Amino acid sequence: MTPEDFLRDVVRPVLAELGKHDRSFDTDATALGLVAVALQESGLEHRRQLVKCPDGVLTPVGPARGFFQFESAGVHQAGLNGPSCCRDMIYSLDPCALPIKGGGKLRGEWKPLHLALEQPCNDRVACLLAAALPVSLGLKWPKIGDETACWMVYFRAWRPGMPHRERWTRSYARARDAVEGRRKDLRPDNVRV
Repeated sequence: MTPEDFLRDVVRPVLAELGKHDRSFDTDATALGLVAVALQESGLEHRRQLVKCPDGVLTPVGPARGFFQFESAGVHQAGLNGPSCCRDMIYSLDPCALPIKGGGKLRGEWKPLHLALEQPCNDRVACLLAAALPVSLGLKWPKIGDETACWMVYFRAWRPGMPHRERWTRSYARARDAVEGRRKDLRPDNVRV
């Protein structure tokens, strides 16, 4: 998926809906932060964390899920401690492909939601959680152009095990181009190992 498609089809609709409850969500700065994180974490290519196996092959078997590469603790933090409007929206989105015994609606069951984030039908749910995660920690996306402050929000909220600052610079620039309507054919190398 391109950053422009992700912005148009996933990020903007989620932020517009959140903006009905809290206008501070529906900003270009938030959109930029979310697209940059998705590029940094998955390159918008992998909804399951790639792990280098003993034979050297990258295989999608890691614990992180979705384009934002959430681990279960992040889903729990964003879902439980995020703004109530986010929790309400998760319920209203009725996430698909949830492995809840006997079907039914999600009601505070974060583990099944985490497992379902690797399904394309849950990209908007993952985006909603990604929007809620920094807020749940008292963080706010900085104004556009402050790449270092944006990195710090990402670093504090996602707590990457192997942070790649140089890749962030490329992810941020590509996300900024998408948000500001500039198109580039260059894609950063965003495979998280």
